[in-house]
Amino acid sequence: MISFLPIRLARIAILALLGSAALTFATGPVVDFPLETGYDRLCQRWQNPFPINGATIVMGQVEGNLNGAYLPDVTLPDFSHVSFQIVDGSSPVSGHATDVGTLLYGSTLSLTPAISQVKLYEADLQLTGGFLLEPAGLNWLDPAGPANIGVDVLNNSWVMNTGVPPIATQILRRVDWMADAYDITVVAGTPNDPTSPIPELISSLYNGITVGLSNGVCSHGPTLFQETDGISAGRCKPDIVAPLPVVSAATPVISSYAAMLLDEVHLRAGAGETNFAHGVKPVVIKSLLQTGANKLAGWAKGDPTTTDDDETSPLDWQQGAGQVDIDHSELILSTGEQPSGWVNWLGWTYEEGIAPGDSRLYAFILDMDTARRFAATLNWNRKITGTGVASTIDTAVLPHLQLELYTYADGAFTLLQASRSPIDNLQHIALPTIDNGVYILRVMNVGDQPADYGFSWACLPETEDDITP
Repeated sequence: MISFLPIRLARIAILALLGSAALTFATGPVVDFPLETGYDRLCQRWQNPFPINGATIVMGQVEGNLNGAYLPDVTLPDFSHVSFQIVDGSSPVSGHATDVGTLLYGSTLSLTPAISQVKLYEADLQLTGGFLLEPAGLNWLDPAGPANIGVDVLNNSWVMNTGVPPIATQILRRVDWMADAYDITVVAGTPNDPTSPIPELISSLYNGITVGLSNGVCSHGPTLFQETDGISAGRCKPDIVAPLPVVSAATPVISSYAAMLLDEVHLRAGAGETNFAHGVKPVVIKSLLQTGANKLAGWAKGDPTTTDDDETSPLDWQQGAGQVDIDHSELILSTGEQPSGWVNWLGWTYEEGIAPGDSRLYAFILDMDTARRFAATLNWNRKITGTGVASTIDTAVLPHLQLELYTYADGAFTLLQASRSPIDNLQHIALPTIDNGVYILRVMNVGDQPADYGFSWACLPETEDDITP
């Protein structure tokens, strides 16, 4: 057994993320999030000679500028191992940025304390510069498109509503463009207000992970923001939740877990394990986290009062895919990529260029002595292309994939569940119990555009004693 966490702090004091851009200090209750999100189980199970603690990761941290401050206290002893690159200029110390950094890369509380390269960006809430505007960021007014900022994970513990649909549309599309073009796992928060709609920026992105709270005290879907061409409203957000007191804390925890998975991918691929090379894809990382998540009490697809939307709403509007469980997600990752055909009862794959009208089949046999539940998640990116003209809105194209689960017995196929959202860029299947037998997963391209996708599936333990909301 190895322990990745040097010191367990029983109490977390961080800044809350409120409204569209307001930041207010708040002290959270006692939270043992490493226990409740499978981290302790992972430490007990881990047998490999290398640690997955973030040592290979370049982390990006974007912070809102409030009262002229957006930078963490880079002089803290807790950050002495970190080499910071301040991208958007100097500022006074932000307590919010410091506390987020403590969870992202701090030596005492972070689950990825070996991250030593961090790039710091300002999300200028006045839209006059910083990450949103500058050529070293989204470059949202320039037809050249976003830059490759050279990070593996980009944490965004901030939110904003511009109130101007063309601006919000363009910024969201530039974020999606950046994530897809440069394989950056973008993680975004939501407001700590369950009565507030999912905001425009950047919680409503497609090609990233939107984070909520396990207790439900945060914004949740369906999304309301409509881009200028009338699309994007009605999607399921958040994508996943974590048991932290505020979203500003939950977001860096999800970013750290994404970094842990990517760290393992880097180490295995670097050691010559070629079946991990595609693990760097953000759609794979998102799929692994969502498939490994645990359903909390009340989880239901879409509207919990009806089953009419269970095929068209892939996630719970409040919990997303459920509460993150890094032990489950790493277990799935560790199997290595498996091509379509006969596969293990847990695994993942990355498929390039599935054509319109085409499909892929993944068949497995379950033969276990203990009760199991089942989950599978299909993720793909929307594609963004520039118009070639400054200050215009980039073009967005969304492929359309579907997912089905069949059982096979006595010479007959029986459809158990399907996920057919026409507007989300993910599909999710979840069964609370699954019997031993033969199963087939079918991925179909029912749209008119080719698509690359990340896909994962798992027969997980039916219950875990340490899971709590």
